[in-house]
Amino acid sequence: MAVQFFSHVGLCVTDLQRSVRFYREAMGFKPLTSIQVGPEVGPLMGLEDENIVLHSRFLERDGTRLELLYFEVPVVERHQEARAMNRPGLTHFAVRVDSVPDTLSRVEALGGRVLESSRVGHPASGIELIYVLDPDGIRIELIQVPGDPTAPSGQPWAGD
Repeated sequence: MAVQFFSHVGLCVTDLQRSVRFYREAMGFKPLTSIQVGPEVGPLMGLEDENIVLHSRFLERDGTRLELLYFEVPVVERHQEARAMNRPGLTHFAVRVDSVPDTLSRVEALGGRVLESSRVGHPASGIELIYVLDPDGIRIELIQVPGDPTAPSGQPWAGD
């Protein structure tokens, strides 16, 4: 059996409305669907012994779907520090922007944080990259590069 379709990336959040607003207004995602589930998803979530109340909101942009997961019960374990990039697991996701400075203003106004020490680029060429954190500490790379925003980064690769 083959994979049929890349479905979504799930993000656990501590404040559902704040995160929905952040991803809509700062990152340009549009609302898609909403789900509320209970203890029946415990085994899937690794929370077999819990009384679960989970609110989920799906958002979409450019064919990419995010699922924002808010656990009313059990309470979300809050963690705001960015994890080291050399640890296994999701390190970040990236978006192309037309203006890093304008996007940084929106990120901060909507509860995100700018990781100023991560800023790199070549101002003369219009290239700028920087990491920001969403309101829950999830790392997002902002990429400002002239040209087609749908063009992949790097050199062509046919696989190993």
